[in-house]
Amino acid sequence: MVMHRALGSFDTTAIGFGEMPLTIENNLGHDMGIKTIHAALDAGCTHIDTAWAY
Repeated sequence: MVMHRALGSFDTTAIGFGEMPLTIENNLGHDMGIKTIHAALDAGCTHIDTAWAY
């Protein structure tokens, strides 16, 4: 079960998925990055952080 929280009028998962490790830290490659994002979506994640840098 995935927990959700209200973010203003928007409902999102309580825990987000940060994508920076897919490129800068680990450089998993395009295909593995896509598979990882799909796995997060399939698990019910709706909070995906796509910030360029932190």
